[in-house]
Amino acid sequence: GSQSQFFDQLRVRSLQHEFATPPYWTGDIEFDPDAGKPIRLTQCEGGLLHLWCYPRSEKALPSGLYVMGGDISTGEGITNSVISVVNAETGEKVGELATARRPPREFAPAAAAVGWLFATEHGDPALLAWEHCGPGQVFAARILELNYPRIYLRESETVGAWKGGSLPGWFPTVQEKRKLLEDYRSALFARQFINRSWLSFEECGAYYYTADEFGQIPD
Repeated sequence: GSQSQFFDQLRVRSLQHEFATPPYWTGDIEFDPDAGKPIRLTQCEGGLLHLWCYPRSEKALPSGLYVMGGDISTGEGITNSVISVVNAETGEKVGELATARRPPREFAPAAAAVGWLFATEHGDPALLAWEHCGPGQVFAARILELNYPRIYLRESETVGAWKGGSLPGWFPTVQEKRKLLEDYRSALFARQFINRSWLSFEECGAYYYTADEFGQIPD
């Protein structure tokens, strides 16, 4: 790979062949769009939901402590909206929901439904974080309307239109974006995060350094 690439591609390929594997379960999730709650799982080829675990029933997954990260698109068929689910106790990726055809307000209840599937033994859904900019703002508004109880909050005096208090979602400033990617790279290479998705490893090659007034930053 080029020296300008953010991820060492030789190490990425090594980890990809060591850990990436086809999903154990592929299918779709039927959900209540007004409540953001799951109704049932349906196994099918070509489904949008990929799992690296096995459902206990058509509406239950193994209980545990899970977190979800989201990158939200406009839903116009150009780029995917993605939710990635990780077991916080083992550091292993266990789920992925991706589609380029659902607008943010429609994708939000689907993401919430996945979060309720990945609940703790006490019934609390997975912690949900997402990039709060562009389409992420529309997604955020719908998640708040659904009263999803476990979301990532950032403390900040001023971020965009938000003034003070706790802010829903993650804000991609230049510094925060670099820190996030560096943390991800470190966890990946140290095997603290086990990524099972072949496509996720492929997308590591899309990040490279560009020069601006801040110096070299990943893009």
